[in-house]
Amino acid sequence: MKQLHKACSTSLSQVKLVLRKFELLEDDSVYQSSGVSRHIRHILDHYLALKNGLEGNHVNYNRRNRGSKVETDIEFALEIISYLNNWLLTLEDNTQVITIDSEIAFDEQFIETFQSNQNRELLSMINHTIHHIAYIKLMAKKYDIEFPDELGIAPSTASFIRSEASG
Repeated sequence: MKQLHKACSTSLSQVKLVLRKFELLEDDSVYQSSGVSRHIRHILDHYLALKNGLEGNHVNYNRRNRGSKVETDIEFALEIISYLNNWLLTLEDNTQVITIDSEIAFDEQFIETFQSNQNRELLSMINHTIHHIAYIKLMAKKYDIEFPDELGIAPSTASFIRSEASG
């Protein structure tokens, strides 16, 4: 299942590319004012919640670091990505059942508990990251920031595009 870990690392590489692009801007406040910083923090919070929760087989995605240094410091966000990539390199394939807590209601606090496994949650991380990268690309257009077309594209969509191009 190392391919799954590699795919997670690739999705984090997309986050890193976004951060590097914003790092190059003359106006470093765009990272925060555009809302991109909150999306980056949200992505990294989910990865960190998974990493921390796997240690005790209980992941709580409600534990977030809203307003953390990730939202104001691109270098710090890049450090977190390196930390997560190093973790992914050491991760063993594991389908052991884990407990997941996540808030599900909009009009009241209601936390639902689910059963999952590490591999399913890693797949979720990939899809979640891609989803947010796609939003970031849309937000960045307002600032005339362009990203490669393949950034924020789901793996199945990328396969479809490749098959269309070769067919």
